Amino acid sequence: MTLRATLALALLCGLAPRALSAASEAEVRAALTAAGWDGASAVMPARPLPACNHPVTAAPRGAGGPQAELRCDAPAWTRRVRMAGAAAAVPRPTPAAPQSQGRWMAVTVAPLARGQIIGPGDVVLAPMAQQVGPDSFDAAAPLVGRRVRQALGKGQPFLARNLERAYAVRAGHPAKLRLDTAGVSVEVLMMPMEDGEAGQMIRVRHPASGRILRARVTGEDFLSLAPNTG
Repeated sequence: MTLRATLALALLCGLAPRALSAASEAEVRAALTAAGWDGASAVMPARPLPACNHPVTAAPRGAGGPQAELRCDAPAWTRRVRMAGAAAAVPRPTPAAPQSQGRWMAVTVAPLARGQIIGPGDVVLAPMAQQVGPDSFDAAAPLVGRRVRQALGKGQPFLARNLERAYAVRAGHPAKLRLDTAGVSVEVLMMPMEDGEAGQMIRVRHPASGRILRARVTGEDFLSLAPNTG
């Protein structure tokens, strides 16, 4: 379809086409700059460029060399432009995508030595962009009072595998054995013979009688009598 026929069809359809005008020098230099060239170094052709109903685009000509190609889609045409003192288009760097701060993790405030007990002032929450293991912590409370199994550096995430197990009852440290009978609850002081986590069955000894029983760890320094223990 010719340009005249295109304009006539647009008028019949009630459209207001954009007036065609020759691509200006400023428009060409802007297109070259957007493509990575130094637009100011373009040697404009002696003859005026054809009209284009949209801003022209530019791209390097061939595999390199000091030439660029101007393009227009409507009406379709291409023209070459020589670039003075330019070897090739310089690609513009793609802006780096902003890094996500990731999850907030519990990390060390200062280095911790092996065997050190974690205190409230040893833990701080910080965003971790890199992947952290599933045994990490997102709060300080579960860490306070636990012992470090291996030395940790400043700002290092706390991981469960780097800590000693969270025992609720310690061997040699008194714990209360709770007995519930006929609606009456009685607590008896017992001496654990081994460390125990919550829910674990351990051996305990009555300090006065020396009798050894099996009890279940129910909480911090608390026990309940195991079934079938007489």
